[in-house]
This record gives sequence, C-alpha cells and structure tokens, in this order.
Amino acid sequence: MFDADGVIQRPPVDLANQLAFTLGIAAEQADAFILDLFAAEAEALTGEKDILDCAELVLRRWSIDGGLEHFDRLWHQIDVYSDVHDVVGELRAAGIYCAIASNQQARRARAMSVDLDYRQKFDAEFYSCDLRLRKPMQAYFQSIIDRSGVEPSRCLFVDDRTGNLEAARAIGIHTLRFVADDHPKKGEALNGLIRTLRRSP
Repeated sequence: MFDADGVIQRPPVDLANQLAFTLGIAAEQADAFILDLFAAEAEALTGEKDILDCAELVLRRWSIDGGLEHFDRLWHQIDVYSDVHDVVGELRAAGIYCAIASNQQARRARAMSVDLDYRQKFDAEFYSCDLRLRKPMQAYFQSIIDRSGVEPSRCLFVDDRTGNLEAARAIGIHTLRFVADDHPKKGEALNGLIRTLRRSP
C-alpha cells in the first residue's frame, strides 16, 4: 500500500505562490494563507464536507471575492513521480497487489483516480473520503484490511509520515518510511528499500 502525497506524487512546489498571486494575497502572506487552506481541507478528508465549501470560508476570512474557481483549478494540480510509478508497475507485473492508501478529499481523489488514471495503475484505491476514516487512525488501516481480505502480516505500507506508519504497525502491518523528495533518483531509491525488506528474514 502506498501513500500518495510525499511518496508517489506531490502538489506543485510553488503552489502557495501560485495561489497568492492569482487570488491577490501579498507574497509575504502566501505561507500563512496556504496553511489556512490546508487546515480547512482537513474537514473534507473524511467526506463529510466538500472542499469548495471549506475553501469558501477561508476566502471570506481573507476578504477574497470570486476566487473559488481559481482555487479549485490550482488546488487540484498534482506533480507525479513517474519513476516511482514505474516501480509500482514493476511490482504489479510481478503479481504483487498494489493499492493507494491516502488521505484525500473527494474532488482530489477523483482527479487522481480519473484524470491521472490511478484506477488503472493500481489494484485498489483507499481514500479517506470514501472510507470515512483518515490516517493516522488505526481504524483506517483496519478498514482497508477488512475490505481487501489480506492479512496485515502480508501487507507493506509505504508512507512519509511516522505517525501514519506507527498506526499501521499497531495492527500488524509492515511499514516502510519513504520521503520521495529526499532522493534525486526516487524510483531507484524506493526499489532498493523494498528489495532490502524482501531479503530480510
């Protein structure tokens, strides 16, 4: 199971500046503005709220009128780590079941599944907005186990956040911490880490 952001993809590195420029926020306030948006998005990760409703409240708080369409377009940009996806493809070709296990709100999950074709690139997609549970809740991982029918001891979960990894380990899932941006050759690094684990007794 692969986390999404930080492992197989990421938002554009200049997203904060893009949002600030487009929505008329001063450059020195760009980081505070995007943090406000991320905090608001958290309410949509379990599918109970629409991200646009959450963002609209933030835009009002920042006295931005008519910026929701621009927000929607910019917020759902994704930069894919193609070499990491190559590793996933190689694993699947070898008969290994590969799934996404990611905290996502519904609009971004749909963009990943449909626009980026993750529904074809992975055997399954487990998004928090669909499960109505989110990492690092242990119940999130238990829900995936229940749905997939795979024993925890036969699963490997790859994530960049230690809290998520600890929650997965608590129910018996093997874990691997991988921060894609720490590696110039991301796919090669991930492949090496997985091979090391598979050789371990």
